Amino acid sequence: MRTCLRKAFYSTLDTGKAFERRIYLLDENKQKISFWNDVPLRINGETDPTIFNAGIEIPRYSLGKFEVRKTEPFHPIVQDIRKNKINRDKTELRYYAQYGFFNYGFFPQTWENSLIRHKDIDNLVVETLV
Repeated sequence: MRTCLRKAFYSTLDTGKAFERRIYLLDENKQKISFWNDVPLRINGETDPTIFNAGIEIPRYSLGKFEVRKTEPFHPIVQDIRKNKINRDKTELRYYAQYGFFNYGFFPQTWENSLIRHKDIDNLVVETLV
């Protein structure tokens, strides 16, 4: 997959399977970069204040629950795991019961602070350019 964020081109590298699967973000030189730290929140030179970059963890119409793994280098996207409901000693990959009808993700270079209200991004709608 190749994604154009206006003036920057990124691609992804999908490695491994099941519990070892990792999706990395690559820059135009095919070097791994962080979804979280290396992609700017706003696009350089963008004049529209309502346009932001976004990292999509769970594409619409997907069942797998994916998340950015903040504890690993380059912050890859990995499938979430949980304890098995019957055998609590085993872990299993997490899935949703039905397909999501929207993309789910995050804004890069941000973190949540419940004490601060962000009026800039209330009622925000995100479009993805693919």
